[in-house]
Amino acid sequence: MAKAKHLADFERGRIVELHKQGLSQRAIAAEVGRSKTVILHFLNDPEGYGTKKSSGRPPKISPALSRRIRLAVRQDTGRSSTQIKAITDADCSPLTIRRHLRGTGFRNKKRLQRPRLLQRHKTARLDFARVHQTWDGRHHDLGCVFLQWNNGASSCAGASNSSWLCGDVAAGIPHD
Repeated sequence: MAKAKHLADFERGRIVELHKQGLSQRAIAAEVGRSKTVILHFLNDPEGYGTKKSSGRPPKISPALSRRIRLAVRQDTGRSSTQIKAITDADCSPLTIRRHLRGTGFRNKKRLQRPRLLQRHKTARLDFARVHQTWDGRHHDLGCVFLQWNNGASSCAGASNSSWLCGDVAAGIPHD
């Protein structure tokens, strides 16, 4: 349905004058040639007539709060939305913060859950540390597991300065 044009200044003045004379809204509408709804809306708020009303609910997150939230995420991407809410003193729910971050281009990924260390794992770690705490600097990295046999002597393939843990040391054979 097409909208009619707003009331002209002349029509507004005429409506106010007819209203002061005591005419009904229906009579004013017939005299001016507009609908009684237009007359009703104009008479209810003459100064506000023709101005656009705000549409929708006001945003919960202000521009300043949005900047604080984005700064908190950039400082530590591992923070949860509840932690971000506490840090920024946001007066909204964690869900609102997640929704806002998604809307501003941030994507969240759930952290992978790691299995809990059992007592046997902790004991094995301590035993390993006790056995290997006296190692010298040559055997600190566990990256090399390759064996290369050169005339009966073992060494790491591609290792420089013996900084890789050789396969024979991992197997329990003493290194030269």
